[in-house]
Amino acid sequence: MIIGCMGKGGSGKSTVATGLVRAAQVQNRTTLAIDADHNMDLLFNLVGDAGNFPFLGSHRDAIRSTAQLAPNETYKQRFLRGGAFPVFSLEPADFVTEAVTREIAPGLRLMAAGPHTDEVKQGHACSHVLASPLKWYLPNLQDTPEQAVIIDSTAGMDMVGSGIGVGMDLVYIVAEPTIHSTKTAKQIAEGLNWFQVPHVFVVNKVQRPEQVDQAAEWLGEAPMFVLSFAADTQENETIFGEMIRYAEAFARASGGAAVRRARADQGVEDGVDQGAKQG
Repeated sequence: MIIGCMGKGGSGKSTVATGLVRAAQVQNRTTLAIDADHNMDLLFNLVGDAGNFPFLGSHRDAIRSTAQLAPNETYKQRFLRGGAFPVFSLEPADFVTEAVTREIAPGLRLMAAGPHTDEVKQGHACSHVLASPLKWYLPNLQDTPEQAVIIDSTAGMDMVGSGIGVGMDLVYIVAEPTIHSTKTAKQIAEGLNWFQVPHVFVVNKVQRPEQVDQAAEWLGEAPMFVLSFAADTQENETIFGEMIRYAEAFARASGGAAVRRARADQGVEDGVDQGAKQG
């Protein structure tokens, strides 16, 4: 199962992603934690100082080579071209997964987009390229529902608009009980609906019961999960465990890897069709 954590900046995405990773470890799952944000909060929460880490943004050619991309070819163009596609795996780890992750605990690997590269700093590319290989990696990852891939996304709509979200089985949209945070959460949900990516709302940092009701009113529906303000409480740890089991059941019922791959193909085709109509 591949779980995404999305939301407005400051909503607590990294805290939720960290809690999910730890819950997956408690459940003895083979786990891949992916920090897709160049701020690297998930990485910091899990290992502290990055040190000499094999950042994804600095190893983009490793994944581009598996896609057999022409020099100026995009991932969208590669999907449209068809042909043979690679298979990535966590156990045993394929050579790309080995190259761009580090095992930080038994059964737990960490992948990180990393900080801005010279290419980004010099204006030859935007920061989105750091996580862009996930467009190729996630739809072609042959995981199992028992395994857990947990992604700490960049803030707001970035992961949706870039197309990376289509490679996720389920997205937890994290929102604080504030009008601005819930507004962004609804925007993310609308974007995920366009790509047909399943998602549920998680209201975070709740201090009073009435805040849940207010958040539900702003969101237009009740949240699936509610987390209290103190992220290290036993109650929250229990909820993180429930969120992992919920995502597993959802992945089993929805079709997992095959559905993610079909959704990626369809998203590319729909985008091309939509562009042709607008053109």
